[in-house]
Amino acid sequence: TSPSGALNLFNLYVALSRSHGQSQICLSRDFDENIFLKTHCNELLMEDDRLEGKNSQTCNWWKALSRSMEKSISR
Repeated sequence: TSPSGALNLFNLYVALSRSHGQSQICLSRDFDENIFLKTHCNELLMEDDRLEGKNSQTCNWWKALSRSMEKSISR
């Protein structure tokens, strides 16, 4: 759970993604099942998209740099 003690979509995702099937999930207290029907904060989704774009730009830059280094070494 989060520092506030409340479940949110993020810590639910983390908990479920770390498990390897139903047998490894243990709920120690009741929770509101409607949490699974909530949507993510729009600002967080936009920031995630921005970071994905930056990651793509960085990967492309490194690939281009690597190609140019290979060309200069082979000369």
